[in-house]
Amino acid sequence: MGAISTQPVESPLDEARARIRNAQMRITKPRVAIIESLLQHEGPVSIERIHQDMGTDVCDLVTVYRCLAAFESIGMVRRSYLHNGTCLFELTLGAQRHYHIVCKACGGTDRVDYFPIEGMDNLIKERGYTEVSHVVEFFGVCPTCQKDATSRTSRVNGVSAGK
Repeated sequence: MGAISTQPVESPLDEARARIRNAQMRITKPRVAIIESLLQHEGPVSIERIHQDMGTDVCDLVTVYRCLAAFESIGMVRRSYLHNGTCLFELTLGAQRHYHIVCKACGGTDRVDYFPIEGMDNLIKERGYTEVSHVVEFFGVCPTCQKDATSRTSRVNGVSAGK
């Protein structure tokens, strides 16, 4: 009977550090703090929220922007957007590719399973483009906000009818 070798499972923070090193980037206190902030959130988060999570004494907002741009260039974060154009970021460490549906009322996000669009990628590449990428976001009103809107409408109509 042979011995079973089990590799220790790498933590997301360790994986992030390895990816930063592999990209020949330095591991700095702000970069680690940004990763730790992103790990606290299950979905995409704004740059301002990341900066707030870190505390203003770690680095300035410009450094957060620069670090996230560097992380995006090595595929460690994914950029997404709110309906109003606000930019959000999410770690991609070990996560399967996915899209988001963003609520236009409350800004909440839900994951949507990834579906390939290789046909479009191929069509664009056939036209001579290289380094093709895409961003897909879906927007709607979530069930909770729909219920809240229905409740408000009912209350308003009830008050109006009583006058």
